[in-house]
Amino acid sequence: MAWLLGIDATKPRRVLPMRAEPACVPYKERVEYRRKHGFIPTGFHAGGHEIEDRFWPQTGHFIKKVGELPRILGVCGFYLVPKVWREVIERFEPGLHQFKHVPLFYKDGSPVEEEFHAINIRQAYHDVVDLEKSNAPKKDHPTRKYIFLDTSITSKVYFKTDRIREFNLWCPREILIYNIAMSNDLYSAIAETGGMN
Repeated sequence: MAWLLGIDATKPRRVLPMRAEPACVPYKERVEYRRKHGFIPTGFHAGGHEIEDRFWPQTGHFIKKVGELPRILGVCGFYLVPKVWREVIERFEPGLHQFKHVPLFYKDGSPVEEEFHAINIRQAYHDVVDLEKSNAPKKDHPTRKYIFLDTSITSKVYFKTDRIREFNLWCPREILIYNIAMSNDLYSAIAETGGMN
């Protein structure tokens, strides 16, 4: 079994509004970078490539009052995950993924005590989803050769066991909405630390 996680997987489509300081690198500049290097330099789009430091968020500031923080946040095209996630991921796949500590601040300017890290997942794969078994709606992308699954609604996604056996954390490229996929072993190890609460 594997887990497919998005921004706050426990609440449908919940995204906490946050701004970065200094501001994120403008989208136009990131697209220009793609023309030269073949990928957009954000954690959502890098497709396994290493990302230069200038594209990473430096700090995150909530623009509204927030309560309990979800386990996955987002800013500047990067997922932010708790420090305990980083520690467990590094235990399973040492040195593979890129991380950067991003200090967070509440709307009133006070610091968030829990430490979060931006992540660039360095494994991104096509042909890991079983399109026949999965019941998520299929979207044919006209400019690409792949069919995507739309997981913005509740649905079941099945992975090809023979294709994911060696992975613990990856981005499945057949998913239309950006998601993190992780092995059951990694998910269980994070859960044991209380990191899924």
